[in-house]
Amino acid sequence: MNGPISIRAIESNNNNLPKQKATGPEGLTGEVYKFKKEIIPIIYSLFQSTQAEEILPKTFYEACITLIQMADKDILRKDNHKPVSLMNTDSKMLNKILARCGGSRLQS
Repeated sequence: MNGPISIRAIESNNNNLPKQKATGPEGLTGEVYKFKKEIIPIIYSLFQSTQAEEILPKTFYEACITLIQMADKDILRKDNHKPVSLMNTDSKMLNKILARCGGSRLQS
């Protein structure tokens, strides 16, 4: 990444968050992120410190793994379910911002 993550990039990403998706380990849906005045400065500070330290917070590696039933399939058969990893919303936001910016210097 060539420069710091901007508030505008966070706002743009925030506007495109799905509001009714399942939550990750933090328990927050995209609906919480509609409180832009309160949440964007917090996310901006998190992303700035993450970029400065070049290390992702441990919570960015957390996920809830759950099984989702495939549509129109017998729920009693195990092969009619697929595992899904539900990640924290802030880590998904950073991933999308970095993907749009063409990469990063962050280490895992």
